Amino acid sequence: FESNEITKRNIRSVFISDKIACLGENDKRIIESWGNNGKGEAIGSSRIDRIITDFTLKNNLNNPSPKLNLLIISAKRPYFNEREKQVTLMAFRDLKDTLSAFKDLLNVSWRVTPEIAKQLSLNARGFKESTGKELHVQLSQSDLAITTPSTAMLEAMLSNIPVAVIDYHQVERLYKAAWIITEGNQIHKTLSEMISRDKDKLLLQQELLKDQLNYEPQSHQRLIELINRMIDEKAMRQKIDEVTMINYENRGLVGVNYLLEKQNHILMKRLHRIPFYNLLVKFSRIWKS
Repeated sequence: FESNEITKRNIRSVFISDKIACLGENDKRIIESWGNNGKGEAIGSSRIDRIITDFTLKNNLNNPSPKLNLLIISAKRPYFNEREKQVTLMAFRDLKDTLSAFKDLLNVSWRVTPEIAKQLSLNARGFKESTGKELHVQLSQSDLAITTPSTAMLEAMLSNIPVAVIDYHQVERLYKAAWIITEGNQIHKTLSEMISRDKDKLLLQQELLKDQLNYEPQSHQRLIELINRMIDEKAMRQKIDEVTMINYENRGLVGVNYLLEKQNHILMKRLHRIPFYNLLVKFSRIWKS
């Protein structure tokens, strides 16, 4: 939103596409508000489908340990320049410092980038694969999750555990979460509410999830149906264009003849108004003969 170092263009713009597949209604509304009316389609994600089909993610109520398991997650690319890097590191430092007060209540696991782990001297799990299966297993073993803005937020919400987003960047937020940490003095209160599983916040989290992710099964089938519909619509538009072109061509031929006749009639009327025009015409004919 600030530097657009990747796109080199304003992200809030009309996209050169016929349709835009979105995770949910929230993304669809935002993208269409940028001038892409009718282009958004709330499809979902086939990768996230696997959370529902391959894993049974639920809060670990039978956890034999007296401590709850907290998973801390960073996006694969949580920052895009040096300034954003320092802000992100500050957020994780604040989180790490505050967690010392919860050492008797929480087992903490870090799933962050190697750079963040190095800067904070963490024993982090890191990212071993990119399909999402590893993350899904880690979530199935967690009671709470804190993440930077990422699809991991939605995946954690699907597991029905309290999820907080830690985001110190003072920029427009296109995601929604029941718990959002924007500065260090909010961390302690947020963790306390998550540990107690605040019912109102959890209900809000589920409603926000429904708006941000179409998690009805078979999102890949919805995508296939969208593609087939686009193909059919394109074929129909081509037929309409062909018929329209023929009509325009026919109208064009008739129109040209009509205009020529009309212009010739107007010209003749004007010529007849010229003094001695008829006499000159007769003289010209005699001269030619």
